[in-house]
Amino acid sequence: MAVSMIKNPVARLDAGWKEALKTPLVLALGALLGVQLLLAAVAGSGGGMEPAAVDAPLLAFEPEDITALEITDAEGAETVLLSRAGDGWVLSALGDFPADGDKVDTLLQSLAELNRPLPAATSADARARFKVADDDFERRLTLRAGNKDVASLIAGDSPGFRRLFARIDGGDAIYDLKLALFDLSNAAGDWMQRDRLQIDQQRITGIAAGDWSLTKDGENWTLDGSDKAPDADMVDQAVQAVAFLGYDSVLGTEDKPEYGQSEPVLRVDVTLDGGETRVYSISRQMAGDASGSDSGEGAAEGAATYVLKSDDSPYYFALQAYMLDGLLDLDRAKLLGEVAADTAARESADGASDLPPEADAETDPEPTPAD
Repeated sequence: MAVSMIKNPVARLDAGWKEALKTPLVLALGALLGVQLLLAAVAGSGGGMEPAAVDAPLLAFEPEDITALEITDAEGAETVLLSRAGDGWVLSALGDFPADGDKVDTLLQSLAELNRPLPAATSADARARFKVADDDFERRLTLRAGNKDVASLIAGDSPGFRRLFARIDGGDAIYDLKLALFDLSNAAGDWMQRDRLQIDQQRITGIAAGDWSLTKDGENWTLDGSDKAPDADMVDQAVQAVAFLGYDSVLGTEDKPEYGQSEPVLRVDVTLDGGETRVYSISRQMAGDASGSDSGEGAAEGAATYVLKSDDSPYYFALQAYMLDGLLDLDRAKLLGEVAADTAARESADGASDLPPEADAETDPEPTPAD
């Protein structure tokens, strides 16, 4: 059976098809299609969708080039400025107090590794809804290299755990990024180093305060002026209080009358191996200025706030009373165990007095019947 092969199908079409393509209607439709394709190309490359390739870096910068980070909120009520200083970072508003360099470097690395995802939205309504508008946002982060702003990110609401809606300042596209709002804290207390007062416990060879002075002799501690060994628990409490001394916040480098440093409640002299010394002046912060905390951590209502100044540092530190446990109320009597003995004696006496009178009284003989 023969099979017919059509080698040139166009040759079998009506010869008038070429003329049909030249009719006004067909030409108009073709022109309209061209305009639509052009508009689509322009829209795809316009500012609305920000045409940068998906998975390209969101913020083009090298972490080592950044010299400052500024983080603020929409009201500008609290702003933190972190500046590079040598190999570390400092908090400019706190007299260049050392910041947690590892935390700053981790944030910069995380930002540098952010890739640009597909936009979640681009409209002005979405900017307001996701709280990333120019005048209504949660955080604005600005990265600087010298005097030049390298990048600025506006962060808003969170759609889930460790996720933030954010957009590049000046752009329309809103992205769902793998960031947490606490990574962009604008409170200085969340960035400062917390161990500036801590000392290696093994280096402490002497502590003196009030009416007592402890000296380390080999592995043992002695109480100056006493042949009796001090209470081991009380000594350990004092040594650890000095070694692991913490603070709520840094008040800066300026002494203020409300810090009460002219009338300290306690002076602690610390001696370290090698003859190094450190002196702490601890005062009660006057009421009405408990706002010194830059950490954003309000003290409990009615709680005492203390101010500590160390002679080897220009900074004033704010502390709560519990941070001074083992130092504030320690005295010679407690170190000798006399307070514990007195307490036990009083408790014993109180216990005896609680016995019913008849327990201690002699039993009266039965009355003799009257004759």
